[in-house]
Amino acid sequence: MGAYTMTTSTDRLGWGWFARTRSRGGQQHYRWSIKTGSDAPAQSIQPTAPTETTISALTAEPIPAALQGVKETPPGPARTSGVESTLYTLNVWLLRSHPETDGDYHLVLGDGQGNTMVAEIPDPTQVDQGGAFAAQIAAARQAFDARHPEMKPLGQIRGGTGRPGLVEINEQVQITGVGFFDFIHGQDGVAGNGIELHPVVAITFS
Repeated sequence: MGAYTMTTSTDRLGWGWFARTRSRGGQQHYRWSIKTGSDAPAQSIQPTAPTETTISALTAEPIPAALQGVKETPPGPARTSGVESTLYTLNVWLLRSHPETDGDYHLVLGDGQGNTMVAEIPDPTQVDQGGAFAAQIAAARQAFDARHPEMKPLGQIRGGTGRPGLVEINEQVQITGVGFFDFIHGQDGVAGNGIELHPVVAITFS
């Protein structure tokens, strides 16, 4: 993978993302059970057989019909077949990260060719411990925290400007997670089709 040229657009430091305060847990959060692998269909996803792919391939995937035109109203549509029922592995650049209001770590991934997408590591304390990926999510979060202890939950951040808690990273990683089509709402690094890896279940730093 070649060196990644980072952009400095102030657009990704906008405040629109922060105004969208989300409730934690259960039916108060849009597609929360899907985002955390706590829904029943997640049990059928093979955790030891991820499909290796690329950002460009995932961002070219069509949005499922069941998710088109829906509003971000909890609980939201159920998990769809295909992409949302597949575990993927990417070898990419982790450009930056910041904490979300729901406790997730929001990761912006890039491929060095101008393509970006989002991946999110949920807060393990907000994940149903009976979920399909509870242990893997906790391990991924622990691995991230060990590598980047400067990353803090929003509740521990005081002061600053721009995007609270933003950490510029720009390093190569191998990251594994379940495909997820999110509602597009101006997220930092969002793909045109809203595709994410959510939840992230493993991350390895080069």
